[in-house]
Amino acid sequence: MYDMDRIHALLAGSTGASTLQDDELTDVFEDYGPEEQQTGSELVVPAAFPGGLNENRNDGMDSLYRRIMGLQREDYAVPANLLQTELDGKAMRFVAGSSSWNATDHAVDQLSDRLSKGLRSFGSELTERGYDDLRVQILNDMLVRADAGQKFQVRTMRPNGNRLARAVVSDAFKPIDDCLIVTPMLELVSQKSGEWKALGGQLTDTHTRIRFIHREPSIRGIGPNKRDWFIGFEYRNSEVGCSRTVFNLFVYDGFCENGAVFGMKSLCNVDFVHRGIRISTDFGLITDERMQQAELAAVQGAITDATAAVLREDFSKRVIEFVERGQARRLPGGDRPELIRQIGQS
Repeated sequence: MYDMDRIHALLAGSTGASTLQDDELTDVFEDYGPEEQQTGSELVVPAAFPGGLNENRNDGMDSLYRRIMGLQREDYAVPANLLQTELDGKAMRFVAGSSSWNATDHAVDQLSDRLSKGLRSFGSELTERGYDDLRVQILNDMLVRADAGQKFQVRTMRPNGNRLARAVVSDAFKPIDDCLIVTPMLELVSQKSGEWKALGGQLTDTHTRIRFIHREPSIRGIGPNKRDWFIGFEYRNSEVGCSRTVFNLFVYDGFCENGAVFGMKSLCNVDFVHRGIRISTDFGLITDERMQQAELAAVQGAITDATAAVLREDFSKRVIEFVERGQARRLPGGDRPELIRQIGQS
């Protein structure tokens, strides 16, 4: 069981929401000169869908946690030849048996990619020219002709009262969801709230990024400008298949309350692909996939273990040694293979 009182105390002390500027949405890992360059995240925020999650902002941890935990996720197994599309005003709608959902732009693009190479760009062109009805007709014709054995997972959420289809992924997609990872991660950070700070993050229709930073500098007076450096780590994920799940350890030399960090240099990534065991559910709501649940428990355990390792004081000392050794060798990231090995063994 998690200590929710301690987690809520950590959330209450995290940074507040703020709008990010465009130049804060680009990672900068190269060495930089006297003028500081901000880094935010590699998230590319697509056009907003009504009722979706796309907002170009950094949320405080309290708001972000509530949004992550409140998505009411449901996944459906749907044979390709039993899925159809229709128009609901200007929005695309997916229909499978007695279930139907308005679809995000990302879900429509994913469906197009799974049916035929080039169909996404062709469909977007049709929409731009006002031929949405023709786009629906083409998608439906291709779905009816799909291979009998082809099966999708339609990932849905209900963030604002209306259930949305947010992804169309394969039947071997491993659903590493933020709600599985974030609570145990926050539980561990809350035990070290005197040393670590939740910097908040971003949640869109396609990506999640959450960042934690050390309150005090760990590495003092290195580099050409003799700057002090801090240790931080972040969790990045795409529940809809746009990228891997990543635990990233980094150093930085300053931060802003809007979620940006300065001079961020990645030390190592521990990442997980979203490909797993094929689901056994033939059609309908996916509720009991025991092999899939075992895979997800392993990922949750690995990220929790990595978080615990980074939060230990003795691990911070190892990071300092690696970075100082790398500085002596003029390698900005230190001894990365050794650092990855240490995370795995901690």
